[in-house]
Amino acid sequence: MHDLQAIIDGLPGIYLIVAADAEYTMVASSDERLRVTMTRREDVIGKPLFEVFATMSRRSRAPAQRRCAAPWRTSSPPARPSA
Repeated sequence: MHDLQAIIDGLPGIYLIVAADAEYTMVASSDERLRVTMTRREDVIGKPLFEVFATMSRRSRAPAQRRCAAPWRTSSPPARPSA
């Protein structure tokens, strides 16, 4: 996964790459994302996305997990919630 990290490191902005596995394992993060989320790379890389964001209640986490899973099942982007 070091190749993905090298790509992200060369880009400006906030980026996170997650694996297309059942846990959405975090595999690479930009320095800017780590800065704004006040996290350290060693604390998040290799961890499931929803474990890192465990402050979400299980009830609010379920819709987010379904939206994340939708592209893998349908090959289309998830619908954005209306404002």
